[in-house]
Amino acid sequence: MLDKALTELVGTVIRRQFSDAVIHAVAVKPDVDHDGDDILRVTVVVQDGIERLDPEKVLDASGNLWSELGDAGIESFPIVSYMTKADAARRSESV
Repeated sequence: MLDKALTELVGTVIRRQFSDAVIHAVAVKPDVDHDGDDILRVTVVVQDGIERLDPEKVLDASGNLWSELGDAGIESFPIVSYMTKADAARRSESV
């Protein structure tokens, strides 16, 4: 699957899962885990000021994402991390 199409698929699933939150960006980076298996590193950037995302939605997001990726023929396991827009800005400044 093309990178753009993959990012769009992942973004759609994440935005659907967190319909009550403002999602500023979703980044997807193919990678390999320590066992040599393909994974997808997914970074979700949410609005500043969010104290905490609903833990149940966070857990469900990974399962739903994995299921939809599988339906699209992608066997890579998604590793999802979340950060605020301010955290993302600080992170990019330190790189």
